[in-house]
Amino acid sequence: MTRQPGPGHRLVPFTANRRMVAASVSVGKEANTIHGLTEVDITEPRRLLREHKERAGETLSLTAYVVACLARTLAEQPELNCFRKGRRLVILDDITINTLVERDVAGEKVPEPHPVHAAQGKTYRQIHDEIRAAQHQHDDVLARGSGIGWLLRVLPAFLARAIVRRATRNITMAKRYGVVGVTAI
Repeated sequence: MTRQPGPGHRLVPFTANRRMVAASVSVGKEANTIHGLTEVDITEPRRLLREHKERAGETLSLTAYVVACLARTLAEQPELNCFRKGRRLVILDDITINTLVERDVAGEKVPEPHPVHAAQGKTYRQIHDEIRAAQHQHDDVLARGSGIGWLLRVLPAFLARAIVRRATRNITMAKRYGVVGVTAI
């Protein structure tokens, strides 16, 4: 419901789906995150993607390409697929790369995390198809697969952040969502 309270602005509800995304982003800002800034020449991959579109009429995902490359790198350097738990590092054997997909949820565009499980054993095409399927998923609920999405939507923001924060140090959640992520810039 949009309301016109006065000239020059309007009020729209901050939906439960957006509150859930905000809780995740808020906790992410608190994490000991390592940001890497690098430059990579993607001229050749983009040329191949463009040629494929001209030939087949299908737009292939550049994000899937980045996820596939990252999965191979992590397979070669498994100590990077880890997180800290107290005085120990938890190194995960399986590589799950979390990527954000934008999809329609209850009529609004919302970024939703999508974990690509066992990414080290998947081809680029398998990752592409998985990301496209996640984007086109028809469900009016955000994060249904987490099992706690419904709870995060009804809790006050500070409690939702506390649950998300606790989940970031949980081995089961790390296996489910991964410890490495890719977002589209």
